[in-house]
Amino acid sequence: MSKKKKYKLPKQKQAVQKIIEPVKQQEPKNNKPQEDRSGFSAEQINKFFNKYTIGILAAFIILIGLAAFWDFLALNRTYIFKDIGSDVINGTYPAWIQRINLMTEGLVTRWSFYVGMGQSYVSGYALNPLSYINLLLTSTLGEKYVVYGNFHNFFVQGIFITGLLAYALFRTVNFNKYSSVFGALAIAFIGYSVLGSAWAHGFRFLYGIFYLFAFEQFFMKKRWYFFPFAVAFLSGNPFFLYLYTLFVLLYFIMRFYDVHGADLTKFVKLSLQLIGLGTIGFFMNAVNMISSYLTIFQSPRVGGNVSNSAGKNIENIFEITNYSEIQTAVLRFFSNDILGNGTNFKGWSNYLEAPVFYAGLLTLFLFIQAFVLIKGNKKYVHAAFIGFMALLVLIPGFRQAIQFNVGNYYKVAIDFFIPFTLVFYAVYSLHLITENKKINIPLLAGSLALFLFALYFDYPRNPAFNPVGNPIDTSLRFVLTVFLVIYAVSVAFITNKKYGTYVQYALLLLFGIELAYASNITTSERKTFGYIEFKATRGGYNDGTTNAVKYLKSIDPNFYRIDKEYKSATGMHGSLNDAQAQGYFGTSCYSSFNQNNYIRFLEETQIIQKGRESATRWAPGLYGRPLLETMSSVKYVFGKNGQYSYTKSGYTDSITNISGVIVQKMKRSLPLGFTYNKFLTFTEFKKLQRKHIDPVFLQACVIDTISDVADFTLEQYQLSDTTAAYTFADYNQDTDILNQDTLQINKFSNRKIEGEISLETPKILFFSIPFDIGWEVIVNGKKQELFRANIGFTGLVLPAGNHS
Repeated sequence: MSKKKKYKLPKQKQAVQKIIEPVKQQEPKNNKPQEDRSGFSAEQINKFFNKYTIGILAAFIILIGLAAFWDFLALNRTYIFKDIGSDVINGTYPAWIQRINLMTEGLVTRWSFYVGMGQSYVSGYALNPLSYINLLLTSTLGEKYVVYGNFHNFFVQGIFITGLLAYALFRTVNFNKYSSVFGALAIAFIGYSVLGSAWAHGFRFLYGIFYLFAFEQFFMKKRWYFFPFAVAFLSGNPFFLYLYTLFVLLYFIMRFYDVHGADLTKFVKLSLQLIGLGTIGFFMNAVNMISSYLTIFQSPRVGGNVSNSAGKNIENIFEITNYSEIQTAVLRFFSNDILGNGTNFKGWSNYLEAPVFYAGLLTLFLFIQAFVLIKGNKKYVHAAFIGFMALLVLIPGFRQAIQFNVGNYYKVAIDFFIPFTLVFYAVYSLHLITENKKINIPLLAGSLALFLFALYFDYPRNPAFNPVGNPIDTSLRFVLTVFLVIYAVSVAFITNKKYGTYVQYALLLLFGIELAYASNITTSERKTFGYIEFKATRGGYNDGTTNAVKYLKSIDPNFYRIDKEYKSATGMHGSLNDAQAQGYFGTSCYSSFNQNNYIRFLEETQIIQKGRESATRWAPGLYGRPLLETMSSVKYVFGKNGQYSYTKSGYTDSITNISGVIVQKMKRSLPLGFTYNKFLTFTEFKKLQRKHIDPVFLQACVIDTISDVADFTLEQYQLSDTTAAYTFADYNQDTDILNQDTLQINKFSNRKIEGEISLETPKILFFSIPFDIGWEVIVNGKKQELFRANIGFTGLVLPAGNHS
């Protein structure tokens, strides 16, 4: 065949020909061009991403979570830690179990005898839908939900819902979808939430993000109705409400200037509106709030003698922090675990209470870009906002002052303030970069150099926190270095016209891999209870104590307390909350807010050191002080492995062995309500020698002032009555006298006690219930005043006669 001579079109017509030729091959009536099936174009990717953003974000969070937490999601391991995170097994888990027990008396119980020797307590919630769901599941599924739902609850609320809410927040600010997804992922897997979840801190960001979202909805969209609920959700804890409100105030000032500039009139108007809406939210939760506030304000850390004020140590408020704290703060921007994982942490303070600022390595690069991308006068208010956050790290006195000196740590407040600030400005930068297609390459290169310098700098050693040798995990540092270099190179191409879109989504994928990797290290490399192990042992609480308690309840239905010569939980730290987990009334308690008068009694009887704040949280109870236990209605003592010293010392009789637990009964015990015919003022009590402190409580009731008993004729105990040596004969005689007239309890619950007593002469009726203004007494149909008795407990004076 002869070749046809081709006619070569001009270049401009060649381009037209390429478009026209395919059309000629189609049916005459179909004028639509065929789609390019050779691959996904940047335009197609953007279109798909913008159309299905929420679904993509949700899927991304789930996939990262599956990669990071598979063992926990698949129920191979419980999310209950044995290491330094043993607060859950020692504190949170027992609290859950006693909540289940309290629910038998009603949804909301305002007092619990399971906590210490009794304490104001709220077992229900108000206005928080997530808490209502937890309450419903706990009440219906019981302990199974507590164990099996522990991590899943955190994953759904602390990660998934928080991530979606963060996306809604950034979109309300008017950041584009891509940067908002990036910010949502950073918030969902923020370092503090993941690390703190082992201590049940995994929901802090949820409420903080919702508070900011509610503000932005009002500020940008004029939707006022979210804000009262955001305040109501936090109002159950006044300290949390104060801290997050402080941050929202600072954020409001920064955002207002960013949007409206220095319009003072408008600022005042918006401020007043927010105050009004916040006040509504505050009172919406009044029922739950009152009991919660009483618990906190009547605790030693707030209303007691170890409470601190913001002005304490004011002379040191401008001192710069030490280098160990700075080192820890700097390195924990890169990873939760760069200075060690869990119990192996080698930084300042401890794994939880040290700075936890990690929010992703990509966030660091983008945050620094904000310094050049934000233009004009706006940069000054942003610099002030960031500067405030820096001062919280650099000046410990300032940090502690705004936290009212509750403790020298970063958890709760600073670990929210700083990581969120980091993410916010990273999202701000990413929005500007992707919208304006501009990035500062020299600053990017300088950032990489700065980060590598921070990781590889030979920090000075502080023996108080760092052992001999390098505290940095060098293997992890190498991985972080690889991520940093890849990020730096990738970010440099994010504005490239040809490849920029592909780089953007590749960065999101890489960021997700980093978050999964970091979260997995923080949680999976630590010691936890396996599900099979926990089912068999309940973390140590299934050690025979529960069977011994059941046995006693079957033979003795009266009110009494039990002390133990051993601790059951098998976490790193021994538990003081065994009573809550094992369903009996005890005397020890670990709580951030122990009952103030209970702690006062422990201090004045020299069981704990007076004025030492940590001792008010770790209250060991009365074990080892049998005379005080007698006064406090301790009737039984449990021993184990031959350690039943009370029987050996003559105070108890061993009555049986239940599942390896030696059940001992006090030879002498007193009921919940018994009477004194003598009193001793607290002023006189303070004059007693140490050896006379315990016996005096079995001889006279210690009262604060004479006015408490002024209307009755009672005998005053004289210091000269104290004996040189208190004998068993004295002990028997004194307890016989106190047992003569006692309250016969007809009905008992954690919130209401009914009984009868008959007296021939006026006496002080004493209850070993820590004194609390929430209790009231009705005698023969009339309200009567209670007073503080025996330093920290409750009493009233009754005349001769029959009383109900």
